[in-house]
Amino acid sequence: MRYAVVGHHCRQYALMKTDDHMQKAGAATATFERNLETLIFESFAAGATIDGTWNVRSLSPAVPDWTVEITRHSTSVANEDETPPRAD
Repeated sequence: MRYAVVGHHCRQYALMKTDDHMQKAGAATATFERNLETLIFESFAAGATIDGTWNVRSLSPAVPDWTVEITRHSTSVANEDETPPRAD
């Protein structure tokens, strides 16, 4: 975005536009993260292979291509480094 500089008012306007864009981008990123998490959990529950490398290609030259890598991490109920409490 380009702005003509006309005193300090234009600069304030440009900063407000930037802040608004940052808020929208932050909201869009949060929505993307929630949607991605939902997609992964629902697909896993349905039996899909989740971990791997996925290439997402666009038909439009104006839209970038993406490579997404998903790695599965094991989780445990109890942390193996923790010592269980003693019953005295």
